[in-house]
Amino acid sequence: MTDVPTEVAEEPAIEEISEPEPDPNAVQVTLNGSAVTAQKGDLVIAVAEGNGAAVPHFCYHPRMSSVGMCRQCLVEVDTGRGMQLQPSCMITVSPDMKIDTESPTAKRAQEGAPPPPPRLQTQPARRRRRRRRRGPRSLGRRGAGGLLLRVIAARIQELRGS
Repeated sequence: MTDVPTEVAEEPAIEEISEPEPDPNAVQVTLNGSAVTAQKGDLVIAVAEGNGAAVPHFCYHPRMSSVGMCRQCLVEVDTGRGMQLQPSCMITVSPDMKIDTESPTAKRAQEGAPPPPPRLQTQPARRRRRRRRRGPRSLGRRGAGGLLLRVIAARIQELRGS
């Protein structure tokens, strides 16, 4: 028989503490002067609302596609070209983007944008011409329908006459 040691000398395991892997879809943006991490493809309005910055909106809803027509969600965005007013419901975040929702220019634009008028007010009123009703003869004088009526009337007279 071979001698088998009953106790095996165990070496203390070395646990490596590693940092969690950075999210490849994470994007760093600056929102009202503070650094914020957002996901690639997120809309500016969703990032702002998720971090406590209130952006007024009229036509935006998270479950619907963005329209951007009401212009109430305008914020100042700097993507490297300088600050510009952009509708936050249409712009997705990009790396190193600076977003300012509380600047005087953005506030003035948000307050000055009225909601879109109803469709009936945007188009001119159409006037309908009223036709005078003259009885059955008015139908007989117009177009192919009138020809058909004349043919039928002639056929009826033939049948009565014979």
